[in-house]
Amino acid sequence: MSESIRVCAASSLRHELHEKIQFHEEIEPDINTLFDASSRIARQVEKGAKCHVFVSASSTWVDRLEESGAIQRRWTAPDWRNSLAVLKSSELSVRLASLEDLEHINRLAIGGPNVPLGAYSREVLTRFPNQRAQVIVGRNAEHVLRLVERGEVDAAIVYASDIPFARDSKLAFHISEALHSPVQYELALLREAPPEASLLFDRLREHGIGPLSSSQRRPSEGLSP
Repeated sequence: MSESIRVCAASSLRHELHEKIQFHEEIEPDINTLFDASSRIARQVEKGAKCHVFVSASSTWVDRLEESGAIQRRWTAPDWRNSLAVLKSSELSVRLASLEDLEHINRLAIGGPNVPLGAYSREVLTRFPNQRAQVIVGRNAEHVLRLVERGEVDAAIVYASDIPFARDSKLAFHISEALHSPVQYELALLREAPPEASLLFDRLREHGIGPLSSSQRRPSEGLSP
């Protein structure tokens, strides 16, 4: 009996990659997935957690695993890109049309400092030192989204791919990609992966997941939705 394939991926891919995995399950049915912050996954792998295929929202964590000898093969997916946007709570009455407007809100959710979403968000915020909102840190991209959906914050910096799935919140504006490092995903095959995982790695390289939802449309910061 073949070993089940364990795919661990950035939480920002939970919609698109899940659909792609379902397609591959028609060929290789025994696939299970874990979606979390890329940093958290990498640390769990370092501690011995089972993972055969890793999809990271930043090359940093693939680099780290490669340095430890945990990576067998890696690939930078050219069409697996994302961008950032600001979502506001549906209860917020303050107008948000640009990053400068964030100084008028009280609470802003972003990813933690070691989470790729948090790293990208901090690159943006360092350019706007007058931002006075209290920063609330989310565990991963999904948690950041939930904070603004539940109204626990006034606004949040999220991945554009999460916009179509957001509830009880509104798109305020997209953030220019010139303000942060490119959001580029990396695909990695772990050293201990079984042959079936290697085949899945190759299929994902060949077929990809296509452009991420809403990230094909990349208007500059401040453009109204």
